[in-house]
Amino acid sequence: MRIEPLTDNPTRFRTLKTVLLRGEERAVLSSRPHGAMVLLKLEGIDTPEHVRLFRGEHLQIRTENAAPLPEGVYYHYQLVGLRVVTTDGQDLGEIVEILALESNDVYVVTGERGEVLIPALKDVITEINLERSQLMVEPMPGLLPWERDPG
Repeated sequence: MRIEPLTDNPTRFRTLKTVLLRGEERAVLSSRPHGAMVLLKLEGIDTPEHVRLFRGEHLQIRTENAAPLPEGVYYHYQLVGLRVVTTDGQDLGEIVEILALESNDVYVVTGERGEVLIPALKDVITEINLERSQLMVEPMPGLLPWERDPG
């Protein structure tokens, strides 16, 4: 099957032993690059017709098979669900989605006051604490919709 890698390290498919497809673990029998794509042969998927049944699906890996990241770098799954609080104590809500943009990620935060888009920039994100399930931000002027100048 031909897949579009959604990883920063597509070469990791060379050493990947198993993947999850629709929650079911399947052995990776072979892998090779194909332009910007990767061709994978998965156990139990043997015909083009069978491959088509999985079109549009996402492959996943178990957390224990994830490549280690440098300090201060996080997988998206680690950030979704974190509470977002400003340095002055305002609870903005929780991260419900991450937009992976070319320049930087943007965290979509939903709370009692609505949706806020938080750019993943060092000047804005002051602390990420996975143990407390919290992300601390220092909002730049105009970031919070309720603090913008209406006129």
